Amino acid sequence: MEKDEEVLEKRKEKIINKIKQKFNSPYDKWALIVIVLSAIFRYYLFFKSKSQALWFDEGSYLMMAKNWAIGGPSYLEAVRDYLVSVIWVPFIKIGFTEVGLRFLTVSIGIVSFYFFYLIVSHFFGKKIGLISVVLASFFYEHIFWSLRL
Repeated sequence: MEKDEEVLEKRKEKIINKIKQKFNSPYDKWALIVIVLSAIFRYYLFFKSKSQALWFDEGSYLMMAKNWAIGGPSYLEAVRDYLVSVIWVPFIKIGFTEVGLRFLTVSIGIVSFYFFYLIVSHFFGKKIGLISVVLASFFYEHIFWSLRL
C-alpha cells in the first residue's frame, strides 16, 4: 500500500514539475492570464446571449447537422460549407442542444488561443506570441463568430 502511495506521489511531483517548466517564462504566465480573462469574458457573453434566437445561417447549419444526425427536413444550400455541420453530428447524436453546441463553439474558440500562442511563439518568439494572443483574444470578429453557431 505504501509503495502505491509513493508511486502516486512521484507521478504527482512529475506532473507538477512539467507544468512548472511549461510556465517558467513570464510570457507564458501572461499568455495564460490573457486566455483566462478572455474565457471569462466570452463565457459571460455566452450566458448573457444563450437564449437569443438563431440567425438564418446558424439555422441552416444546424438543420443540416440535425438532418444527418437524427433525420428530418432536408434543406441543403449549395453556398454553405458542410464541415461545421459534419463536426456537430456526433454531438447532436449524444444529445447536445443549440445551447450545448454554442457552448462547444465558444470553448473551442478559447482553446484555439492556446494553440495560437504556441504556434506564434514557436515561429516568432514568446513576446510576439503574447502580443498576438492579446490582440486576437479581444478581436471583435473572433468574439462575434465564436458566439455564433
